[in-house]
Amino acid sequence: MDSIWPDADVEPNNLSQVIKSLRRSLGEGSGENRYIETVHGRGYRFVGALRVSAGTWGGAENADAPPTRNAQAYENYRQALRLIQRPTADNCARAHQLLQSAVALDAQFARAWAWLAGVDVFAVNLGHAAPEVLVTAEDCARHALRLDPRVSQAHIGLGTIMAQRGAWLQAESHFRTAMALDPSDALARTVHATMLLEQVGHVGRAVEQLRDAYATVPDDPRMLINLAIAHSVAGSDDEALRCAGLATAFGFPEWVLPLPVVYVHAATRAGRFAEAAERAPHLLPEELRDAEAAKLTYRALGNTAYRGPAVSAVRDLIERVPTALLARSGVAVVLMEWCAQLGLLELAFRVADRALDTRSDARPLSWQGLWAPELGPLRADDRFQRLVARLDFVPYWRAHGLPDCRLTRRGAKLS
Repeated sequence: MDSIWPDADVEPNNLSQVIKSLRRSLGEGSGENRYIETVHGRGYRFVGALRVSAGTWGGAENADAPPTRNAQAYENYRQALRLIQRPTADNCARAHQLLQSAVALDAQFARAWAWLAGVDVFAVNLGHAAPEVLVTAEDCARHALRLDPRVSQAHIGLGTIMAQRGAWLQAESHFRTAMALDPSDALARTVHATMLLEQVGHVGRAVEQLRDAYATVPDDPRMLINLAIAHSVAGSDDEALRCAGLATAFGFPEWVLPLPVVYVHAATRAGRFAEAAERAPHLLPEELRDAEAAKLTYRALGNTAYRGPAVSAVRDLIERVPTALLARSGVAVVLMEWCAQLGLLELAFRVADRALDTRSDARPLSWQGLWAPELGPLRADDRFQRLVARLDFVPYWRAHGLPDCRLTRRGAKLS
């Protein structure tokens, strides 16, 4: 009682009433002790049988067979998984160090090798690490599978890397393997939805899959972040803001990517252009965050007097942005969105071409923003069909169906 109500005067009967409510919630009848046992003079204790939850994030841990016999390696591993629940740059870096220490202590620790790949992939996706890190991440994931082919997290990492390279069918194969290995793993369904389904335009399917995964791990901020982005791309701003607010309440900063995307889109669509302008610099990595183009673009949406300066600023930014940065945290799509909002469609397609021309296996690109309402003008342009061909979406669409949003206003078919 001192722990639960440290600064309140609470009668012992209050605790008894809470326990009664718990018994009712658990379906425990009068006189039963299936879950809660009364210890007279001491209090209460939980006595129900324990088992692995039906919903897990990143694979269930079997208490009877820990994945390593090295206690310190296991502790480092568990600490790393806790850190990346709030994947700031510092937390990702610290998690990487802990996992490196874990595999140094036990070189046969397959799960730690798989998560070493997973943390690096996550850091690249959020712009915390250079894309070149994915080369070593792939090596770690494949090494984990050599140690234990049943580690679903390794397939999740490989699926993500394949998706970032545009090898969509290979990515689908890895994700399906991961989900088959551990059907209870919310992570496999989540990453499949965000890194593949959203990228290729299956946004509605992604939202449904994320909702299903969220139901199993509703207290994980990563789930909330992914749901927020999916709802934002789908144009459901109320749900996007609700999920973003919950993620922030769980400790994820609202100015850390990708949450700024949610807040800027919601403000813009509601006509709150001043708010969007203030938040817009956080859409870019730190190297570009002082760019006036971000603020001017959203001011121009509310006041045409800003359009000329905004066009000049966006053109200047695109000319001087390093090619390597176009592949980080969706920078290319952010710039394309600004071009579309300012009516600069030709420049938007040039940005996409430049990003794809400089792409390599170590330079992933994030494309889910292509399906947001703001890029509707690009999807309505005939040149969009050439872009999706370059992105290698067509083979995936042939195998798994066309996007669930209209590609063009004219209803043109993709070859």
